[in-house]
Amino acid sequence: MAPKPEIRHVAIAVRSLETARVVFEALLGAKLSEPETGAGDAEVNRLMWRRGKGAPVLELIAPVDEDGAVARFIRKRGEGIHHVTLAVPDLDATRRRLVAAGARVVARPSYYRDVDGRPFREVFLHPKDAHGVLFHLLEDA
Repeated sequence: MAPKPEIRHVAIAVRSLETARVVFEALLGAKLSEPETGAGDAEVNRLMWRRGKGAPVLELIAPVDEDGAVARFIRKRGEGIHHVTLAVPDLDATRRRLVAAGARVVARPSYYRDVDGRPFREVFLHPKDAHGVLFHLLEDA
């Protein structure tokens, strides 16, 4: 049986990392990472929470640029869940299945390195085709 997608992390858009840190550290009973700048084309600063030494399971993202995508998201919808990242075993096959099902996949696959230096490829599923949820699909390269 082929491997199935797995939830890698959930990203929450916030106006202020400093303010959000206080609440989320109290909620989780754990420290979040030090602030980092997002990988690839992301115009965000972020904090992450990991379970153990694995990939982050929660990411808080705050806009760097008031004209950037995350700033526009917050202006339009307010703070809250921005996207859900799914790790997929075969990005190209997943993309073909989604397109065949009538979904819009935003952008061609792009290559980046995550905060741990691991390479990955990514695309995004248009939220109008996923009941309002922006899905970030990634394949470890």
